Amino acid sequence: MKFFDRFRNPFIKHYQASIALYFVSKFKVRILPSLLGYVDINQKLPLNLTFSLASLIRFYKGSLGEKPLPLNDEESVVNRFREIWENEDHEQVAALALRETAFWDTALTQVDGLTSAVAKALWEIDHHDMETAYQNFIQFNS
Repeated sequence: MKFFDRFRNPFIKHYQASIALYFVSKFKVRILPSLLGYVDINQKLPLNLTFSLASLIRFYKGSLGEKPLPLNDEESVVNRFREIWENEDHEQVAALALRETAFWDTALTQVDGLTSAVAKALWEIDHHDMETAYQNFIQFNS
C-alpha cells in the first residue's frame, strides 16, 4: 500500500523518463530474478512478470503510435533495440531481444515458453490499448 501511496502523492513528480532511465538494467536486477525463480519453482511462466518483460521490450521500440518514448539508456542498448525492432514479426522481435545476453546475462530464449508468450504480449500491445492488451494476454494464457 505504501508503494502506491507514493505515486498518488501529487507533490512527488514521477516522470516517465526518470522511471525508464536504464530500464533494462533495472529490470535485470530487480525483476528478472523473480521471473526466473518463479519458473524454477512452479515450472510455468509468471504471467504478470512476463507481460512486464514484453512491455519493456515494446517500450524500446521508441514510440507508441505517433508519440515518441524517451529512451534514456546506454547507447549500445538503445541501438541494439533499434536493430531488433527493424523486424515486424513479434516472434522474431521476442527471440532477438530475449537471446541478447548483453541485456540479461543469459539467453532468456532458453526459458520454456517465454519467447512465444512475450511475442503474444507484444502483438496484443501493438494492436490494443495497454489495459485490453494485458487482459487479453492473461485470458489467453490462463
